[in-house]
Amino acid sequence: MKRFAFRLQRLARVRAIEERLVRESWALAERGARAAEERAEAALADVRAARAALLAELDSGALVPAEYLQRQSLTDGLLARRAHALQRARAARAAAEVERARWLAQKRKLEGLARLEQRDLEAWRLAENAQSAAEIDEVAAVRAARKARAESADTLGSPRSIA
Repeated sequence: MKRFAFRLQRLARVRAIEERLVRESWALAERGARAAEERAEAALADVRAARAALLAELDSGALVPAEYLQRQSLTDGLLARRAHALQRARAARAAAEVERARWLAQKRKLEGLARLEQRDLEAWRLAENAQSAAEIDEVAAVRAARKARAESADTLGSPRSIA
């Protein structure tokens, strides 16, 4: 009985390597997107803290106009930094989604090959089972033919009793 050999095994190995590389690329892009989103959140927290400090000084009534303008300028700079970080985070997330789509497409190709291999394996098993059954039937037929010849030889060579 010969072993099963998938005829597209080399292609399956290549596709598995490609899928792994694309998955790693997606994971890298996903990490970058998460880091950019965390930076955008940190920038938002900085803006909120600066605004809270500015409001606290306004409420205290001890704010000097020059300090107020300086703090307002700082807050505006933090807002610009937050906007830039948010823009980078959105771009990184879009890039990660592109990589994810590439990975899913590659994964579908690999799964298609796996289904094809499974179908070929089932066809091979059916053919092997049919061949085994044919061999068993042939052995049984040879034995039956021998038995029939032996029985006919016994009846021809043995003396018959006359009744």
